[in-house]
Amino acid sequence: MEFMIQLVARQGETDPVTTELVRFERGELSMDTFGLALVEAKTLLSRLQLAMTQLQIDAHVQRARTCRCGRKRPLKDIRTLPMRTAFGKLDVRDPRLHACRCDSNAEGARVLSPVRARLAQRVTPDLLHLETRWASLVSFGVTRDLLEDVLPIGEHINAATIRNDVMGDRGQVGTRTRRGSPFRLHHGL
Repeated sequence: MEFMIQLVARQGETDPVTTELVRFERGELSMDTFGLALVEAKTLLSRLQLAMTQLQIDAHVQRARTCRCGRKRPLKDIRTLPMRTAFGKLDVRDPRLHACRCDSNAEGARVLSPVRARLAQRVTPDLLHLETRWASLVSFGVTRDLLEDVLPIGEHINAATIRNDVMGDRGQVGTRTRRGSPFRLHHGL
């Protein structure tokens, strides 16, 4: 039996965009083929996170390309922005745009980075919450091992990174939290 898992995204009334995330093959039913294996689930979550975030970034940049005067801001270059999430480290595209003549900027910047402007922190609140909660119970190293066991965080995190995240910029436990759930559950899914 073949399983295909896809992400279908729709913005407004536009046609949906479909992205295949993973394909799994399963033979006869047994304990080894029953459902998802942990490594498969981690792969799925990692790919889903990358696909979702890139679609969000592309939509945001597309809106930012049009200046309030109606002119289209030209693309200067595309860099990468490292983001750490509970579902892995992502190096997301970070397009930079030439500023429009009418853009007023106190620093006189001629380049805009709409993604960097919106994503000032490089660690998502969910990951920071897990790091803080687990580090309050066990050591930073054990916290790192636990996170790696259950989430697709990869090798891009270590005990020192968790300590720095938990302690924040001033050596105090961080207070960034997520306010409410950003999604709605649909019945029947």
